Amino acid sequence: MSAKLSTFPMAQLQSSLLKNTPDQVPPTEELEILHAELKVMKQKTLERAKKAGEDLKTIEASFRRMKEREKGKAKAVDKIKRERDCTCIFSG
Repeated sequence: MSAKLSTFPMAQLQSSLLKNTPDQVPPTEELEILHAELKVMKQKTLERAKKAGEDLKTIEASFRRMKEREKGKAKAVDKIKRERDCTCIFSG
């Protein structure tokens, strides 16, 4: 059926390299830690993008069903109006 829409928490990088940019080249270990964090964030971002696409499809499907329901109601109202306007004369 339809998936439930949810919000995502904002991710924060733990690396000090982005907060305090050093004047010299940082140690390799710090660069590797930052690289690992960025890879994790990239994966989470891709997952968010996929989820957002699925949520968009869910919203569009719900909107389409709602429009079809409203169209069905309008047709029913038109049919009732036509039936009232019709005056049938029975000869007996």
